[in-house]
Amino acid sequence: VRELGGGRAYHFKEFKEKVKAFVERERSYGHTLSKDDLYLEFKFQVEEELMRIVVRGKLSQPEEGDTSRKEMLKTRLQKLEASSKYRDNYKG
Repeated sequence: VRELGGGRAYHFKEFKEKVKAFVERERSYGHTLSKDDLYLEFKFQVEEELMRIVVRGKLSQPEEGDTSRKEMLKTRLQKLEASSKYRDNYKG
């Protein structure tokens, strides 16, 4: 039996929640969404966070962990853009 919190950390949970909210909002308007729509919304949310980190670093002192978070987000975007199969199977 695995201990609570013993699993692999999922660093993109906040973005997944934002995509879920987007999906719920769009479906409430009667829109249907494709995998591409989900991918584009996820990408948009990650890029927005990257911009917040960059701006925060320019305007004030960067927060602890901003550098590593920025690299992690950039790496995920690069993987998504580089592999169409990865992107097609990506679930948030």
